[in-house]
Amino acid sequence: MRKAVLAAAMLVLLLSGFLGVLFSPAQAADPPFSWTDHMDYSSLAEMERAGWSANTPDHTFLNQSCVVLEFVEPPTAISYRGYPSGIYEWRAEIRGMWTEGSGGSVGVNVVTQNHSYGWSFDGWYSRFGLYRDSTVVMTFGSLTLERYRWYVMSMVMVEGTLSFYLDGVYVDSYTEADLPSQAMGMDSVSPWMSTTQYDYYHIEKLESGNAPSTWASWRDVIGSQYSDVGYSAALSGDGGYGLLGVTKPIGGLFDAYLVRTDYAGNVLWSHSYDKGSADYGYAIVNASVGGFVIAGAAYNGTLGQYQVWLFKVDAAGNVTWDRLLGTGTWDVAFSMTKTNDGGYALAGYKNGTDAYLIKTDANGIVEWERTYGGSGDDWAKCVIQTADGGFAISGWTTSFTSATQMYLVRTASDGSMLWESHFGNGTSYSYGLVEMPDGGFVLSGHTDGMGAGLMDFYAVRTDSAGGLVWERSYGGTGDDYGFSVFRVADGLVFGGSTSSFGLAYSKIFMVATDDGGNLLWDSYLGLPNVTVSGSVAIHNPDGSFLAIGNTNTYDSGTDDMFAMRIMGGSGAAQSIPSGQSLLQEAGGPVAAVAVGAGVGLLAVAAAGVAGNVAASAASGNAASSVAGGKSSMVRGFRLSMVEDFVTGYLKSHFSWKAFKYMGKMEPEKGIAQERKSIFLTLSAYELIAIAFASIILGITFMIAADMSLLRLDQVLIYIFFAGFVLIVDDLTHRYVARRYGAVTEYQFWFLGTIIMFVTAFLFGSVFALPGRTIINDTQKLTPKQRAMIYGAGPLMSFSIFVVFLLFIPLGGAIGTLAVLGASMHLLSAVYSFMPFDPMDGNKVYRWKKFLWLAAFAPLLVLYFAMVIWVF
Repeated sequence: MRKAVLAAAMLVLLLSGFLGVLFSPAQAADPPFSWTDHMDYSSLAEMERAGWSANTPDHTFLNQSCVVLEFVEPPTAISYRGYPSGIYEWRAEIRGMWTEGSGGSVGVNVVTQNHSYGWSFDGWYSRFGLYRDSTVVMTFGSLTLERYRWYVMSMVMVEGTLSFYLDGVYVDSYTEADLPSQAMGMDSVSPWMSTTQYDYYHIEKLESGNAPSTWASWRDVIGSQYSDVGYSAALSGDGGYGLLGVTKPIGGLFDAYLVRTDYAGNVLWSHSYDKGSADYGYAIVNASVGGFVIAGAAYNGTLGQYQVWLFKVDAAGNVTWDRLLGTGTWDVAFSMTKTNDGGYALAGYKNGTDAYLIKTDANGIVEWERTYGGSGDDWAKCVIQTADGGFAISGWTTSFTSATQMYLVRTASDGSMLWESHFGNGTSYSYGLVEMPDGGFVLSGHTDGMGAGLMDFYAVRTDSAGGLVWERSYGGTGDDYGFSVFRVADGLVFGGSTSSFGLAYSKIFMVATDDGGNLLWDSYLGLPNVTVSGSVAIHNPDGSFLAIGNTNTYDSGTDDMFAMRIMGGSGAAQSIPSGQSLLQEAGGPVAAVAVGAGVGLLAVAAAGVAGNVAASAASGNAASSVAGGKSSMVRGFRLSMVEDFVTGYLKSHFSWKAFKYMGKMEPEKGIAQERKSIFLTLSAYELIAIAFASIILGITFMIAADMSLLRLDQVLIYIFFAGFVLIVDDLTHRYVARRYGAVTEYQFWFLGTIIMFVTAFLFGSVFALPGRTIINDTQKLTPKQRAMIYGAGPLMSFSIFVVFLLFIPLGGAIGTLAVLGASMHLLSAVYSFMPFDPMDGNKVYRWKKFLWLAAFAPLLVLYFAMVIWVF
C-alpha cells in the first residue's frame, strides 16, 4: 500500500512538472543593462568602493552630489570599469558644468576594448570635438561654452555610427571605420587649466540596430520629380506621422499631398488629392478612429471661386468623405483643431479680407461660422480651443492701423467674439498660438519693426483680456521667420526658419525661452548645402519635436518635402551647423585671403597713382598742379581715414588716444630710423609698437574664434603668442639686414590693422598683420640680397610653425598651445610672403618670380588646409 501511494505521488509530481513546463508562460528575458551613477557619495573612499578610481585624489572632490575635477599636471581623471560583457551598441550620457579657469570643457567618454571615444564641448575653441584614443578625429560646430551652466551630453553608438546630442538635440554623427568593440566603462578628465564637475553618468545597452525611441533622430527628403512642399503634420494612432502639403507637376496645378510615415520616418505610402483644379492641403489632424482629417482650399470651377476644402481619409489614405465649405469668392482654411465634442474648428479667411472661423461636427457638417475684423484685410492663420471651451485665433490685420499687425481674437464656444487685440511695430504677422495657464496667450510670428534687422522672429504674450504682457524678438541680421509655438515644462519653444548667423542656406530655427520670453537657447538645423524652409509642427509625447517644410526654392520644380525629428530636452545646441561641406568650411579662409590681398593691392595702386600725380605737379605742369591736391587726398585716404575707422570702431575696447599716438608715430613714407636700442636691439618706439600690435593681433585672433574678451587669462595667452610671433619675425629681418649694412625698424601699420579686423569680423579668419619691418638702404643691395633679407622673416615663421606642429599630437595643454602658436606663425609666413609692396614676398617676387611662386603656392595651400581642418 505504501509503495502504491509513493508511486502515485511520484507520478503526480512528474506529471505536474511536465505540465508546468509545457503550459507555464515563457520566462521573461533579462532586462537590458542600464547603469546610472548620480555621484552622491559621502567620500572618495565610498566612491572607490563603488568601482571608481581616481588618479589624483588630492584634486578630485565631492560637492553636493557632484564629482569635481581640478586640473593639475598630469590632468585629474576618474574612471569606471564595471560594465558586463556584450555591450556593443549603447547610449552614454553625462551632465556636466565648467566652473573655474580657462579653456574649460565638458565631455562624455566611453572606453571600449579597442578604443576610447570622447565627445567634448571645448570652451577654448568654442566648438565640439570627437576624440578617439586621445586623437582628434572630428571637430564641428561654433558655440560658446558657458561657465556655471549645466550641459547634458549624450553619445550613441549604433551599427558603427556615433551620434551626438547636446541637451537632447541631435548635433552631428561620425561613422567608425573599425567594427565597434564592447563597452567597458566611462572616464572623465579635467579640462586644461580649469575645473569641471559632473552630476551623473549613464550608459544603457541598445538592441542591435535600434537606438531607444526617445533618442532616435531622422531627417527625410520626400518627393518626386515634381514640386513637393510640406505645410503641417499630425501624429497617427500608431505613433507615426501624417505629413501634409502640396505637390505640383511641371506645368500643372497644385494638389493636396499626404505622406504617411512610421515613427522612424520611413515612408509607408503617399497620396495626392485633386478636386479638378488648383487644390491645397494646409492643416491636418488625427481622426478619431484612424486616418486623418485635412483642411485647405479647392477651386470650384462651377462657381468660379475657391472654397474651404475639408475631407477625411482612412488609415490607407483613401477618402471617406469630403466637403466644400464657404460661399465667398476666396475662402481658405489654414489651420484646424479637433474640438472637445469630436468635431473640428477651422480658421482662415473669407473673401480674402475677413478672418474666418468654421465649426463642424465629426462628419464635417457645418454647425456655425463667423467672420472677424474691420474694413481692412484680416487673416486667421491659427486656431486653438481654449480651456473654457471657447476658441482663440491669431493671424494679422490691417483694419486698425496703416501697418500690418498681429491679430488675436477670443471667442465664446459659439464663436461670438469676446475681445480682439492687435500688436506689433512695423509689419508684423502671427502664425502660432498657445494658451498659457493664466488664461493669457503667446503668439509666434515675425516682424520688421524690432530686432537685429530684416525680418525677425517675434513673440508676444498677453493677459487673459488680450492686454500686452511682453514682446520679444529673436534671431540675427538675416531673415528670421516664426511660425509655431509650444508649451514645454520649463517655458516655451518656438519654431520657424532662419537665414541669419552667417548661413549660406536657410535652416529650420528653434528658440526656447522661459515664460517671460527670456532666451534659453536657440538652434538651427537642416541639411548641409541645401536650403530648408519650414517650421516645427509637432511636440511629441516623448518631448521630441517634428519639423516639416521643403528644400530648395518653393515651386522651383526641384523642391521636396522635408521632415525632421528633433530630440527633446531642456536645451538645444545653439547655432550649430548640421554638418558643413568642404566648400562651406573653406569659404571663410578663402574670402579672408581675397579681401586681405585685394585691399592691399588697391592701397598700393592708390598710393602709386598719388605718387605719379604728385610728380607731375612738381614738374610744373599746370594740369598736374590740380592733381597734386588729389595726391594728398589719396594719401589721406590711405592713412587718416584708416586711422579714423580703427579708432572709432575699437575705442570701446581700448583707449582711442593710444591709436592716435601710434598714428602720429607711423612714418608716412615708411622710412626706418636708427634709434637707441634698449632691449634685444629694439628701441623704445619699437617695443611700444610691438606691444601695441601684439595686443591687437591677439585679440583679433580671439574675435575670429568667437571667444569672450572678458577672459583675462586667455587674452594674456593670446597676446603673449602674438608678441612672440612679431618679435621673432622682426629680429630675423634685423639680423640678416645688418649683415649687409641695412637699417631696420619695426613700425605699426594701420592698413594691416584694418584688414586684420575686417577679415576676422566678416569671415572668422585672420589674414593680415598690424605691423611691418621697414628696411632702409636696400637700394645699395643686389636683388638677391634684398630677397634674402625680406624672405628671412617668413622663412623663420614657417620653421617655427613646423616646430609647433610637432607638438599638436601630444594633446592637452601642450597641444592646445601648439595649435595657437602654429596658427599665428603660419599666418605670419603666408601673409608676409604676399607679392605686393610693402610685403616681404614682393622683394622675392621681383628677384625671381618662379622661386617666389614655388614657395608661395604650397604655403598658401598649407594655410588653407590648416585653417580648415586644424585651426
